[in-house]
Amino acid sequence: MGITRSLGARLVPRAGDLAPGPVAEIVHQALDRAIRGIGPLDGARAAADKELADQGGDVEKAIDALVTTHLRLAGAEGFATNLGGLVTAAATIPANISGLALLQCRMVAAIAHLRGYDVDDSRVRNAVLATMMGEDAVTSLVKKGKLPGTPHQIATLPSAEVEDRAAAAERRLEEDRPPDAVREVDAPRGKGSRRKSRTHLDRVVGAQVATTLIANVGGKRLATFVGKRVPVIGGVIGAGSDAWATRQVGGYARAQFTRV
Repeated sequence: MGITRSLGARLVPRAGDLAPGPVAEIVHQALDRAIRGIGPLDGARAAADKELADQGGDVEKAIDALVTTHLRLAGAEGFATNLGGLVTAAATIPANISGLALLQCRMVAAIAHLRGYDVDDSRVRNAVLATMMGEDAVTSLVKKGKLPGTPHQIATLPSAEVEDRAAAAERRLEEDRPPDAVREVDAPRGKGSRRKSRTHLDRVVGAQVATTLIANVGGKRLATFVGKRVPVIGGVIGAGSDAWATRQVGGYARAQFTRV
């Protein structure tokens, strides 16, 4: 874990009104819109199929091109933030969280599609989300029993087994939750909310990804604050950290979504 992310995790309570529950729902929304398409972006499947055609049917070259494109988009100043505005209007959710989540979801879902996975399968969708946390975080959470498996396991194990593992992970998370914390399943729901239909797997993966994103944003804010002491550096740090994180996610996706 990098120093900015480590310190960011400690600063999260002072970084705004962010909470894992609302961010988890934003993460699921970002995934859905990344697969269907939103604003200037085609959906993940359409983007993957187009790139595959452009690369003459070579899957690995298509994946290379997709990762390069998403690195460029993630590093473009303001692009992820503007996309975030299309995902949610909630003032307490920084747009760069939902925007970067959307870009990374689109990239990983496109890779999964090219490798033969059905991105309409809830297991695959949650595996896409889990991939965004990175190998170190996933390995640690699986070891602690707080995640039902690696992205590959989530995507490929039988549905019933994955859901049983997720239920066990959710119980483990509840055991570690502060007594005064509001549980995701008990949180007030607005009109038309989709939270009531979330499965154990949806809730566990969404909550863990949300916690990771919040920690990352805290780290980015710290780095940007330090960067403000030098002209222009603050913006460069923000763009660079998004691109670096996206590169890491792309590499992990390649390793987890093996051909089926």
